[in-house]
Amino acid sequence: MKIKNNTNWRTDHLRAIITRVIREEFLPAKRKHVFIKIEYGKGGRYANRDGMCGGYAWYNSTNMVIKVAQDQIDAVDFAHTVAHESAHCRGLKHRDMKGKPDYMRCGNWRERYAWAAEILIEVKAIKSQTKPNAQLLRFQQTVAGIERWETKLKRATNALKKLRTRKRYYVNALAAKGMEVDQ
Repeated sequence: MKIKNNTNWRTDHLRAIITRVIREEFLPAKRKHVFIKIEYGKGGRYANRDGMCGGYAWYNSTNMVIKVAQDQIDAVDFAHTVAHESAHCRGLKHRDMKGKPDYMRCGNWRERYAWAAEILIEVKAIKSQTKPNAQLLRFQQTVAGIERWETKLKRATNALKKLRTRKRYYVNALAAKGMEVDQ
């Protein structure tokens, strides 16, 4: 199953509802091919009122589009809409669904999908849109570079000090044996 979420609603929350409905509506072999696009309703036939959802699907396919509101989503209606569009994907037309609360808003349809009300649907965390000041960023990188090179300089100074001490030892040791060494 693939979900393309073009809204600010959290995909993991929507996926929790979708997964349960798809598990009930599709055979296991078809589940992995289901593609659901979630987008905002833009009025007209798919106008969203009080968190109600709309959508459309292609008959005998695994593709559907679910339209949601920007300000709120009724989780029960969202689950019902996914089931309704899943029925279209399985080839059912509205005349085939007539009077069935699993797919039409009639009878006890809200009780049928009441489990969805327990699933919280939240808005995604908004990422910061501000870019850091380029000069400030370069300044911080320069300071970090200076600190790295100062550390390397200290290590090099200590290494040279040790090597010079070792050199003096060998010069004195070789001189004691009567050997002369160029310094």
